Amino acid sequence: MYSYLGPGTGLTETEGSAFSFAFDAGALFKDVAVDNLNASIVIQNIGPDITYVDKDQSDPAPMTFRAGLGYTVFDNPMGRLITTAEMSKILADETIYGVGAEYTYLNLIALRGGYYSDQAGEVEGASFGVGVHYKFSNRYKLGFDFAMVPAGGLTKYNKIFSLGFEF
Repeated sequence: MYSYLGPGTGLTETEGSAFSFAFDAGALFKDVAVDNLNASIVIQNIGPDITYVDKDQSDPAPMTFRAGLGYTVFDNPMGRLITTAEMSKILADETIYGVGAEYTYLNLIALRGGYYSDQAGEVEGASFGVGVHYKFSNRYKLGFDFAMVPAGGLTKYNKIFSLGFEF
């Protein structure tokens, strides 16, 4: 990890940058209790404190615990419907919750919707998105995604565009 806060940040004249490292650990459990229900648990950012000036002023890495469920309602050649639920807890903050669903038509077009609740960060609301994915061989896949997710502060929604290539 690299963090740069800027020169002279805070009560010091030194450069406000830090290097550290972290790793994640997780597990996926398939067909939990019933067919097509998957569960996951993850711990993110396991690592030492981040030090900018000295160890007495170090900050803990933002260690986060996540747990989620995903249920495939149906999956056939015409389409697939998946529902999800997730909770995230940065260990020093409130818990964040999210639920959602994705419908994929002909393994080509995906429509997504959900709800996100982060009361501590004052970010709450509906999200939606669309994706177009084209698999042009058994090995390669090209995808474009657009999403609008709730934001706090200056704007109501963050608009996210992504382009991916899988091989």
